This record gives sequence, structure tokens and C-alpha cells, in this order.
Amino acid sequence: MLRDDFSMLRKMFNEPNVPIDIDIWLEEGNLIDLGNFRLNVMYTPGHTSACITLFDPDKGLLFASDTLMPGGVMGGVFGSGSIADYIQSLERLKGLNSKILLSGHGRLSDTPQDDVRIALQRSHALLEDTAQLFDALDARANFEPIMQSVRDLNKLDD
Repeated sequence: MLRDDFSMLRKMFNEPNVPIDIDIWLEEGNLIDLGNFRLNVMYTPGHTSACITLFDPDKGLLFASDTLMPGGVMGGVFGSGSIADYIQSLERLKGLNSKILLSGHGRLSDTPQDDVRIALQRSHALLEDTAQLFDALDARANFEPIMQSVRDLNKLDD
């Protein structure tokens, strides 16, 4: 799955397709001890199926990659991602005592709890908009019998 996401991104940016070699596979619950920093690995899918977040609970540092950005900006949902997973991941981040957000893009934020709250609002709005879109598309499919009746009314008798 990870290779598929990178392959898709390479195509988007017209980059050559080169093999990916993984040295260390990080999973939920792993601890990365860097001496001054102890980062807990959290599996936070949504943007893609392979997203992780690193959290230093002692310092309140939240390395959220593309899961959360300053101002509650969403990183989007790519092919292997899921808006439902995205919301669940944000709910997990909401429960942390984070003080500084360091995302994959943009500036750092000293209001990570506000950022999570805004991202959750935006994610729920996206989910509702998507549901309305599918309802509208489904309703359009149900219009076919009515449209056929209208077409039949306008047929000339042979």
C-alpha cells in the first residue's frame, strides 16, 4: 500500500519511479528514544492508510505529518485514505496534551488543540457534504422512471 501511495505521488509530480527500501518499520506503540526526546509512534490513518504521528508526551511535541496542520488545515484524503479514519485519528490527537504542533507542511503551531478542533469541524463538514453529494447522485438515478414518463408523454403517436 505504501508503495502505491508513493507511486501515485511520483506520477503526480512527474518523478522517476525508484524502489523504496524500508530500514525500520514503525508501528503503533513503538518508542523512538533520541535521548532528549522520546517519541511515541501513533498510527493515524486517514490522509493515507500508512500515516503515523510522533508524540513526545514530556515536552508536548506533536509531529503530525500530513494528518494535522496549523489552522486546522486538512492534508486531504488520498487514494488509500479514508475520511472516517481521518476523523478517528483526529479524535485521538484531541485527547493528547500537546503543546506544539509540527506538521509535514507550513509553520509550527502553539495551539494544537485549536488546530485539532478546527480540523475535526472541517472533516465532519466534508463527510456531510460527501453524503449529500451521494444522496443527490442517488436521487438522480431515481429520477429515471419519471424522466422516461416525461419522454413518453412527448412521443408522437405512430
